[in-house]
Amino acid sequence: MANPSKAKGSKHEKAVRDYLVAHGFPHAERMPAGATLDRGDLSGVVDRDGDRWTVEVKCQHDQTPGNVASWCREAAAEWGNDTSTVSWLVVGKRWGTADVGASPVWLPLGDLVAVASGSPGSHSYVRLGYWADGLDADPDADMMDRTCQTTLRAWCLLAGTVT
Repeated sequence: MANPSKAKGSKHEKAVRDYLVAHGFPHAERMPAGATLDRGDLSGVVDRDGDRWTVEVKCQHDQTPGNVASWCREAAAEWGNDTSTVSWLVVGKRWGTADVGASPVWLPLGDLVAVASGSPGSHSYVRLGYWADGLDADPDADMMDRTCQTTLRAWCLLAGTVT
């Protein structure tokens, strides 16, 4: 792979996939690149309730709110391309550590609450227009108002089938 940025991104995608497989998501796999309708970087991520998730993986140093909001909008658009998934999450890279479980994860706040409370199917409010109503004039601020951050380890403990 000639592009060093693509190589780093690919390596992080593989590391996230391997972490997910080892922590309760045995069917997680990388999506082939170049699809007409992008549906995220990883597929086969199914939570303990049987709900599938769209997963976007980012390996960039600049994790400012503007960039994170952009990644979340990208993941939400990819989630929209795959109507069989319940929601989306973005997995970033925690720099300075090889611990993939410490990677930051951003997802809709309501979906984290639904996963944590074990309420299967309660994510569906998103498909009913949650993201379309009441948008701020600043789309980055609006996205960040509706998004929360956790770690990959915490998300796996909440959503996975093994601890």
